[in-house]
Amino acid sequence: MSNVYTHENRNKSLKRGLLAVSFLVGLAGVVMVIAFIYNDLRLNQSEEVIGTERTVAQVLGNTDTTLINEDNFEFELPGDWREIDKVNRPTEQSITWQATLRDEDNRWLKLYINTIPQDQAVVRLLPVSVNQSRMQRGQLSGHCNTFTGEAAAGQRYPLAKWQDVDFLCDAGRRVSVNIIGTGQAGQPNNTIEITGENSGTNRYFFVYTDQNIRPNFEILYNAINSFRAK
Repeated sequence: MSNVYTHENRNKSLKRGLLAVSFLVGLAGVVMVIAFIYNDLRLNQSEEVIGTERTVAQVLGNTDTTLINEDNFEFELPGDWREIDKVNRPTEQSITWQATLRDEDNRWLKLYINTIPQDQAVVRLLPVSVNQSRMQRGQLSGHCNTFTGEAAAGQRYPLAKWQDVDFLCDAGRRVSVNIIGTGQAGQPNNTIEITGENSGTNRYFFVYTDQNIRPNFEILYNAINSFRAK
């Protein structure tokens, strides 16, 4: 009888030992998985972009730039951007560039030079100030129909004002809302006036269109801040 009792105790001890070992092995596996996930997140950090409606993670991309070098001015765009159109006629002088990276080629920047459409409406305004041959950006507005007031009711392109800059608001637009125009206080609609040492005084109007699900306004900001009249 004693031998049977001892045998049963040994079986119970063996089972408890196996359960303990299995628990420790499982716990070690969980710890390894948690450590792997933590390390992966640490190595793939992203910068948060905070908008008026939501916060999304924007993965930092290529920081290479290309210098747009024209007779009267220069500024920077991302390295993948390419010129896609140039117009030089009595009614319009403009150059258009577009992003070329996959899933980012729905961004465009158009720059009007001297011959500027005074009646072009935009959805958002980026005010610009001028210091000698350089530009400095102000605060980007929201959708212009949020501050045009009751006087704009029923008008498709009411006159709007943002940070003392007048512009035409494309109030009826509900899609492609990131159509941003530039302007300067004290100047006509859609006009920035700047003087270069050699080029003299010229007028400019940037129109930035971003249809990406993750708008990147830094492209326009850097173009303005890097602009230099020659």
